[in-house]
Amino acid sequence: MAALPYLNSYYAPDFTIIMTKLKFLLLTALFISSAVATAQSLTDGVKISSDSYYAKQRKHFTNPNTLVRHTAGEGEVFREVYITVTNENTEEVTIDFAGISLSEQALYLLLSERLKGEELATIQTIPAESAQHYRLLFKTPAEVGNMQLKLEGMEPLSMRIHYNNVRSYLDADHYKIADSVGAFLYTTTTEDVDRAILRIYQAKDNVLLQEQLRDSEGKSNGITTDYYPDRVVKSEVYKIAGESVGYEISYHENGQVRELSEYEQGEEKIIQAWDEDGTPLLEEGNGTLSTNTAQGREKVRVIADHQLYASYEIREDGSRLFNLAPKPVEYEGGMMELYHFIGKTLRYPRKALGNGLQGRVMVMFEVSAEGIAENIQVIKGVAPSLDEEAVRIISMTDKWIPAEYEGEKVRTNMVLPISFRLN
Repeated sequence: MAALPYLNSYYAPDFTIIMTKLKFLLLTALFISSAVATAQSLTDGVKISSDSYYAKQRKHFTNPNTLVRHTAGEGEVFREVYITVTNENTEEVTIDFAGISLSEQALYLLLSERLKGEELATIQTIPAESAQHYRLLFKTPAEVGNMQLKLEGMEPLSMRIHYNNVRSYLDADHYKIADSVGAFLYTTTTEDVDRAILRIYQAKDNVLLQEQLRDSEGKSNGITTDYYPDRVVKSEVYKIAGESVGYEISYHENGQVRELSEYEQGEEKIIQAWDEDGTPLLEEGNGTLSTNTAQGREKVRVIADHQLYASYEIREDGSRLFNLAPKPVEYEGGMMELYHFIGKTLRYPRKALGNGLQGRVMVMFEVSAEGIAENIQVIKGVAPSLDEEAVRIISMTDKWIPAEYEGEKVRTNMVLPISFRLN
């Protein structure tokens, strides 16, 4: 689903051509509060511990299976806590979650399986020698700060809110810069031993755009949530090792469900989409979906049999610029021919050689319907001399076979990495 603009491309070996999908990272303001918890005994051999070590506040939530929407009242919020129940016994055990309370109040609202979002019965059977992951949702007063989560027979899990104010700054292309001067975004990270909460903010007004739960390797591992500026959820998806799994739900600004997708083995299946009034837009998994980009351009996605078939932007002059086409761009003679051309054409700048400069320059350009590389620009540079050489090389490529859509040759957006290495 679209949100904060970032380059979502597949980078093959050096010089590999890749289609770009300029998407917006999900999110906008509701805050995640870090939860510090210690595993406590429930019954012999059974422990409950905080799983994501944070609680999250929101105004509403939607069950993916029923698409029933719940909205918090005035002065209330929904608070989510992720826990792990571990059964160390050699026999299965049964736990009744109906007695869960938050901050000494019986505010149990919904228990759902974390990966699927399915509503479950309160009585759960935990298999022998296993760990089960759950997502608990409570309706609480908005001003609740420090909390305790407890279940009958268990010592409370204490949770307290805290923030990490250490910032990293990003430019408009989402690459790190030294300080806040010229920053387009900034991030904060709250770290634990094996995971972290990454928050992404819009620098000009400090609006929270996205929250990600990451593992110790920096990969998304948990719920990733996008927000609109008014603190309404824009989309959410569960990720494991950076890959989306289960359901992804996105919303219109009025809170109406916008799109429901399901991920299986990394493949997205677009189940249905709705307009702001709740009218379905796909018929038996087929249809055309239209949204606006951050630049105000209309972005069109063509869905066929629940899969993304093509996507393009409509520019000011009415022309289409494709990001994805059924028949993609090719280079005459194949990739080896392109590698050969770049190898014989590249001239390592003397200044860069003298200064020991090397790295990979990312170049974005368009391949016209006539197969000509146009509108060439560096989106991630290394040094001016290397950047200029990369642009020069792309400008000399003249054997592009344009992409096709419904039998028509079309203009397509491309990204090509050019590597400069010193032996």
